[in-house]
Amino acid sequence: ALKSKMRTPSEDGKLNVTSLPTEKKEQPLSSPIQRRRSTQHTSSGVDHWIEVYIEDEEQWASVDVRGACFNSPSWFADRASLPVSYVLAFDSDCRVKDVTQKYVSDWMTRAKKRRLDSDWWGSTLSHYAPLNQDIDIEEDLRMQVDLEAQPLPSSFADFKNHPLYALKRHLLKFEALYPDDAPTLGFVKGEAIYPRSCVKALHTRETWLKEGLAVKLGEVSYKMVKAQSKRNTPAHERGTLLKETFGEWQTELYVPPAAVDGKVPRNQYGNVDLFKPTMLPGGTRHLQVPGLQRVARKLGIDCAAAMVGWDLHHGFSHPVFDGIVVCEEFADTLLDAWDQDKAEEARKQEEKREKRILSLWYKFTKGLLIRERVQRQFRLQGGEEDLAPTTDFTFSWANKRKGLGGLGSVDANGHCHVFLLEDWYSDPVNASGWSKKCACGLSQAVSEEELAKKEASM
Repeated sequence: ALKSKMRTPSEDGKLNVTSLPTEKKEQPLSSPIQRRRSTQHTSSGVDHWIEVYIEDEEQWASVDVRGACFNSPSWFADRASLPVSYVLAFDSDCRVKDVTQKYVSDWMTRAKKRRLDSDWWGSTLSHYAPLNQDIDIEEDLRMQVDLEAQPLPSSFADFKNHPLYALKRHLLKFEALYPDDAPTLGFVKGEAIYPRSCVKALHTRETWLKEGLAVKLGEVSYKMVKAQSKRNTPAHERGTLLKETFGEWQTELYVPPAAVDGKVPRNQYGNVDLFKPTMLPGGTRHLQVPGLQRVARKLGIDCAAAMVGWDLHHGFSHPVFDGIVVCEEFADTLLDAWDQDKAEEARKQEEKREKRILSLWYKFTKGLLIRERVQRQFRLQGGEEDLAPTTDFTFSWANKRKGLGGLGSVDANGHCHVFLLEDWYSDPVNASGWSKKCACGLSQAVSEEELAKKEASM
């Protein structure tokens, strides 16, 4: 349920209180328990009230003119519609502030489970933050002090994900208490209570390396955890593998090895781990230009791909690469060669484009000439079609086609005999030793002149 309250800042040292109308008057109840039970099954409650700023005390105070209640947050929370998940304060400048922790008694236990993601909610309200930052910060400090003054929870469930306290039973796989002699704040059913600030995150060597940190030499694992078995691990070995984890106090800044004799230092997979800028090997430069690795291979310059992170997709983690790492003395040479390579590639692309343009124009022009020749052959004028063949074979496609042995002829039925070069065959009866055949089946002897023309063309 979304609760809201109206704020009216004081002006000229006076309290300007404006009461909002209410639907019906409530009868006073004897105890908070009875009040909470009475509103548990109702859909409406006292969900609007007023806060005024007291300049002498430098704090906001809640006021209920109807119930004659002043500066008692629990009084309003008991009479609000349940459950109370949000309490928003609106000032006279139309600014919004979340003051739920001021009114809700179970803020650090059950209330947070009923709310949205805190990061998203905080970023959303940041656009409507109050203009007076000093008053806003002072109010946040007062609410934090009030939360710390609350008594310890009395059940194990209330300690889970508690922002101030922690139990050993609720520590996650990669969490531990540090230092070992962490102070105890009390006991609940015989189990020690520790401050949440003593709960530290643990990671493996590989995970700390992703943060640009390396485990110090000689450090002993702070906690051994069960390792996740790989697919190729035998069944009898699964569940018995353990992995070392370390805390941040056991790490130091990772110092990569420097480049020697123009060779870039690599990891076991032939890449350079560059999760953080501080992980760049000494004497090298990170070049984030596409296509540099191919140019470096042409010039014989040693380089290695820079692995900057991991990406999880298709159910597996895959390395993410960004640019290459090359020795400092070859960086400028490689960049100049890359510029020349790009210029040459652009020139070739332009030549290819021009060649394609000329080819298209050639096909277009050739098509126009063929169309004109067909029109002249069949006398196509003004869209009127005359399919009667002409006896003028000067522009005939058959006589223009390469490989024909002389002019064609037309029989009585109007068929034009065409003798293609591939239809010539050896015929010892003829003087030339060759004959030619039309597609219709007509055969003719090849003359000596046609044979000489064929040999000259070959």
